[in-house]
Amino acid sequence: MEQLLGDNLIIIYFIVGLSVICYSNFSTQQRIMLMYTITYACCFLDILDSKVALILMTFLLFIYLEYLTEDYYKLKIIRKIHFKIADAIFLSIFQYYYVLFVCSVLLQTDYIKTLVEWEYFSEVCIIISFIMAVFCIHETSTQRFEISSITEIMKIVDNNPVYRFPYNDIDVSKYMILTEIEDKSYFERKNSYNFLSLEFFWYRICRFKDYIRYYHGREKIKRVAYAVEHYALATKHIRGYSTIEMQLMRNIGLQNGYNCVIRRKIFEFVYTKIFFCSLKQYFKDNYYSNRQHFKEYLLWLYFRAVKTKIKGKSFMPVSTVFTNEKMETWSKEGLFIACMGLSGKGAEYYDHNPFCKIIQDNELDKEKLMDMYDNIESQKLQ
Repeated sequence: MEQLLGDNLIIIYFIVGLSVICYSNFSTQQRIMLMYTITYACCFLDILDSKVALILMTFLLFIYLEYLTEDYYKLKIIRKIHFKIADAIFLSIFQYYYVLFVCSVLLQTDYIKTLVEWEYFSEVCIIISFIMAVFCIHETSTQRFEISSITEIMKIVDNNPVYRFPYNDIDVSKYMILTEIEDKSYFERKNSYNFLSLEFFWYRICRFKDYIRYYHGREKIKRVAYAVEHYALATKHIRGYSTIEMQLMRNIGLQNGYNCVIRRKIFEFVYTKIFFCSLKQYFKDNYYSNRQHFKEYLLWLYFRAVKTKIKGKSFMPVSTVFTNEKMETWSKEGLFIACMGLSGKGAEYYDHNPFCKIIQDNELDKEKLMDMYDNIESQKLQ
C-alpha cells in the first residue's frame, strides 16, 4: 500500500474524501463540513495546490450529491445529466455556500496575497480567508435555507399517485377556476413550468397585444404606461409572476428559508424544470393510467399539498376545507372560495375585476357563495 500511494497526495485526498462521504453516522451537512475543513487545511498547510484541491473538492461534491446520495428517489427519477448538474450547482451555492468556501481558499493563495504591495496585506488575506471559511462551515451547519430531498417530495406524490387521479370524474371547468385566479397561462404552457420560458413570454406578449388592441392615440399610450408600471411594481417586490407549478414546488420542496426571497425564487425556477420534467418522464416509464393528463394531475395534487386561508383561518392542505376531500364532489362556489384564499383574498374582492367576471363566467351562485363564506367558521365548504 505504501508503495502504491507513495507521495501521491491526490489519491490520499480521494481516499480520505470518500471515507468521509461514506461514513453513515454523519448527516449530509456534517460530511460536507468535514470535506470543507479537510480541503481548507490541505491548502492552508500547502499540502495540496489550491487549484487542484478545489477541482478535486468540486468533483467529489458533485459525485456525492448526485450519485452517492442517500436520496433514493433522486437516483431513480433525476436521470438527465444536465438536471444533475443544475441540482448540484444549486445545492452547492445556495445550501452549502460553496462559492464562499472557494473564495476563502483563493484568498490564501500566493497570487492573491501579492496583489497589493502592502506589508500587512498577506496577513489580512489569511485572516479574512479564515473568517470566511469558519462562516461558511457555520452557515452550512445551520441550514437557514434548506430544500427537501426528492424522496421527501415523492412521499406527497406517492400518497396521491397518478393512477388514482379521477380525471374522468372531475368537471374540467373546476380546473379553470383555479387557473383563472392563479395562473391564466397554465394550460397555454404545454411544456414549460415557470415564468422564465418562451411559452410564458409569448403568452404575456399576446395578452399585452389584446390589452391595447382596441385603443389608439393617447389612450393606448396610457394603457401601455399602466402595464409597464404594473410590471415594474410586481418585479420590484419579486411577486405576482409565480406559476401554479412554482407555487406547488415551494410548498412540497422547501423546508426552511421561505423569507429568503431571492434564493426561494431561484429554487422555484430551477426545480420546477428539474422535478416536473423528470416526474412526467417517470410516469411515462412506469404508469399508463392518466399519464396523458399530467397538467390536470398537477392541479389535483396542488389541492392536496398547498395551504389556503379563509377569514383568517388556515387549512392545510386545501382539500381539508371541504366536507369531502374528493375534488369531484366539490361545488364550484366552494372551490372559488378556497382558490381566493390561496392569496388571502376574502369576500371584499368578489365584486372587483377580474374576480367578479370569473363568478359570472362560471355561473356561480352569488348568494350561495356568500353564505358558504360567512359560515366557514362553523362548517366546512360543500
